Amino acid sequence: MGCGSASLRIRVAGAAAERRPRDAIRLYMEQVERLIAARGRGNYATAASYLVQVRDLYQRLGEPVAWQELITSLRERHRRLPAPCPFRHNRHCAVYPRRPTACRAYPYLDQLDFRARTLAMLDRVAQCPVVFNVWKELEAEVDWR
Repeated sequence: MGCGSASLRIRVAGAAAERRPRDAIRLYMEQVERLIAARGRGNYATAASYLVQVRDLYQRLGEPVAWQELITSLRERHRRLPAPCPFRHNRHCAVYPRRPTACRAYPYLDQLDFRARTLAMLDRVAQCPVVFNVWKELEAEVDWR
């Protein structure tokens, strides 16, 4: 399936979101799976943007459990994929001693209102090893399955 076809599917998903949210979710998820299978930083970033759309659709449908099950399943199936951080090389941070301030503070666990940011953090679980590890610790601590 060509690039143009994928673009068309995403436009259809966006158009279907209002009146046919389940069809939109299906179309977005088809693209997410294709992008993840293709690998690469850009593909992962695009897949994450589609997952945000899926999350928002599940919220609008009032189905947070369905969203959680979907993202948990997706994370489990793809847990061994490398994180797409541009500074990550050979499983290590290439700029660690001189990493940017945002990287030093991320995922901002020491700041107030951490609970309000957990949903935003969820969007970055597949992108950042620190967020992934923190999320897994939170799941274990609250016995969340």
